[in-house]
Amino acid sequence: MSQQQGSGPVAPLPVAAAVREARAAGDHRRVARLLSDSPVEAWFAFPVHELRAVLAGIPLRTRRSSIQLGMLGVMAGQPDQGGDLDSGREHEQLRQGANHFRQRMRGAPRTALRWVQGASADAMRSASALFDTTGGLEAVASVQAGITQMLAGDLPRALASFTRVQLNPPPNLPFLARDAYVKTALIHAQFGDPGLARGLLAAAAPLPRTDSWAEAIIDAHAEIVGVLLLPVGAADAIARIESISLGAVGELWPYYVQALHRVYIRAGRRSEGTRRVETLRLAGPPAEPGNGFPGSVFETTLAEDAILRGDAATARALLARADPALVTTRFARAGVDLVTGNSLRVVRAMIGLQGATAGLRRLDIGRLALMATALRETKDLDACVDVLRQIRDHYGELGMEEQILLPTVLWPLIDEHLSGWMTPPVPGAPVVEVPEAGSSLTTRERDVLACLVAGLNRDQIAETLFISVNTVKTHQRSLFRKLGASNTAEALVAASRRGLV
Repeated sequence: MSQQQGSGPVAPLPVAAAVREARAAGDHRRVARLLSDSPVEAWFAFPVHELRAVLAGIPLRTRRSSIQLGMLGVMAGQPDQGGDLDSGREHEQLRQGANHFRQRMRGAPRTALRWVQGASADAMRSASALFDTTGGLEAVASVQAGITQMLAGDLPRALASFTRVQLNPPPNLPFLARDAYVKTALIHAQFGDPGLARGLLAAAAPLPRTDSWAEAIIDAHAEIVGVLLLPVGAADAIARIESISLGAVGELWPYYVQALHRVYIRAGRRSEGTRRVETLRLAGPPAEPGNGFPGSVFETTLAEDAILRGDAATARALLARADPALVTTRFARAGVDLVTGNSLRVVRAMIGLQGATAGLRRLDIGRLALMATALRETKDLDACVDVLRQIRDHYGELGMEEQILLPTVLWPLIDEHLSGWMTPPVPGAPVVEVPEAGSSLTTRERDVLACLVAGLNRDQIAETLFISVNTVKTHQRSLFRKLGASNTAEALVAASRRGLV
């Protein structure tokens, strides 16, 4: 049960009862007037299917002459909006709003982001004049902008959008403020400071509840946060995140995918988590390939697993389909560089990411940890220790969840040079073991491995791959060396252990 659900009374949104009464009486003029006077409240009061039915009962001419009814129709997905709404500033704002929602609904948040960034703060305030300025429209616009920014990967602007709602919450729609607190908490639970995430959930908890359909969505997002904030090793973490309704998670399903994978990793069950991610990928949620988090989350998540298996070829192929501007994509590409021996490129990339991770504790610790790992690979131990010291001095003692960000190869240096900073992970705790540089398998070595799994001998492998037996021998020697094996049986066991077969 989400800690956000609370136990206080649930307040009905008044417009719903009034509209239903007028509709039952056949008074469509009054229905249109009620919706026009309180469009924001109406949007959150009715499930979409009911709102469509209500709007369908209003004459088309009336709907097309009202900017408020037009916007409700657009948001409800009515195909017949437009018509007379073809000129003027208000109508242009309607079209912009419609384009924003359409692009985001199809899983193209970066495209939708253009419509958010194209409107200045003054334009947003003037748009509020289309409705009752005290009716919560500005809060709705800020929350919707924040959601688009979250999905596009523009986390700093998303935090700013949600903060605007927290600073000026609409008194008649308290769930909008709760939503802003919870979504800010979700960003911090995934990428930032878990302490801040806990405080944000605590701030959201006492806010009054309504009978709006939005409450269940907010509860689902709050539950994701709650699971991410559980102690590492919590027995019920997997059961809790698996019990969250994907229908309630809605558009933020990429954040659910990331959280699900992370919860399995924290439980020491990475391979199971990877299979669950693959299952969700096959379900085909709405996403335009390479567009923001929806079009990249499966690629970056699975690429991370491939990197830790030393399978750089698969990771590269996955990342070629991911959004190159996303911070998660840039981290994963640096991981590929690390396991393929391009350590200096990793250092440069992590320096370049400093602005993107500023203010996001978990991301920044991960950035510095990856930089320290790369410096260790270059044998510049002094520089490596200096970076580890930066983590200590800026972030203090790390919790177990944050310690997972430090690969095991760094712990001997921490023990030697930063004694007393942290207690090393206890036996059995989840850890990250980065394959040694140069241990990543080439595409041809993977082909040879697949043939060995199939039980083929060298002559058969040569015939299958259209290469000479001597070339097979060369690839096989390199494969065995990278797997630390001296024969085929040991190679297959090692490959299985690394998840390569």
